[in-house]
Amino acid sequence: PLRRPTLLHRPADLVTRRHCATFGGGHMTTMSRTVSEIMTDEVVVLHEEDNLAEVAFDMERFRFRHLPVVDDRTLVGLLSQRDLFRFTVSQLERGPAAASKDAMYKANTFVRAIMTQQPQTVLPETPISVAARKMVEARFDCLPVVDAKNELVGIVTSHDLLKVVAAMD
Repeated sequence: PLRRPTLLHRPADLVTRRHCATFGGGHMTTMSRTVSEIMTDEVVVLHEEDNLAEVAFDMERFRFRHLPVVDDRTLVGLLSQRDLFRFTVSQLERGPAAASKDAMYKANTFVRAIMTQQPQTVLPETPISVAARKMVEARFDCLPVVDAKNELVGIVTSHDLLKVVAAMD
């Protein structure tokens, strides 16, 4: 049976500095801030056995560009819109035959077949500047945030970093 993407909630006992700190008035500088302060900590996740037909539909519907893939809470991969674009039938092909072929491919393929395995990650205590540099140098649009056991605790995206820059005065 097909499973819908699930929401991985932040453990109840994990309180990050983001939830405690005041950012206005210069109390914390961007240089001293960490990924835990800007990451999304309630993350929609996929599983390796999820079907691409539903995943593609949900990514488009909810406007997700990246979804971590987990086994229980352990990060095993990352699926991006780019991964889906590389997999789908060429957009140059048109008509019912192309649409049917694309639907068949997606229905018979699972996340594990096209996900990026062992994606680059950061820890919650990683400075924002280090995460940003890593993303720029590798041309990544997101980095999963994991703990010491490689369990997913969040995700930081280029949008999160842009919000930090936009808030600078």
